[in-house]
Amino acid sequence: MTETLYCCPNGVPFTYATTTSQGYHEFKAPKGSCFNCPFALKEDMDRVLRISIHQPTYDRLREMRLSWIGKILRIVRPQTIELSFAQSKENHGLRYTRYRCLQKVETQVLMTGIIQNLKRWAKQAPFITTSRTPSYIGIPSEKCGYNVKKYT
Repeated sequence: MTETLYCCPNGVPFTYATTTSQGYHEFKAPKGSCFNCPFALKEDMDRVLRISIHQPTYDRLREMRLSWIGKILRIVRPQTIELSFAQSKENHGLRYTRYRCLQKVETQVLMTGIIQNLKRWAKQAPFITTSRTPSYIGIPSEKCGYNVKKYT
């Protein structure tokens, strides 16, 4: 872990002490520095600052959520993702499971997701530009005998 310095509102520095098994970094103030501190819970105990080992990820996610793109995605989400879950419940039988063991239920959910993706891609197919569409394996249309339109 890189050494990060945290300070309390009184300006007392907290230094890294340990990482707990629950996934928190503990930072402690020097002994006796919180004796007459108004922020301490008890006068005789020094304060301990606990920060999750995933805190940089949480900070990055918070920045993304509060950015203008995140605000737009929050508006669009009910129209896309929530609608997809509703369609899978209504049209593809995910309201109730058909099987009992976990592996079979996972297979059902994955197959339903594949079906929904294929349906979405089929709807988007006419809107895909021809510059991204590959040519038919480089076979000229005269040699294959079919009236094949060659994309460039």
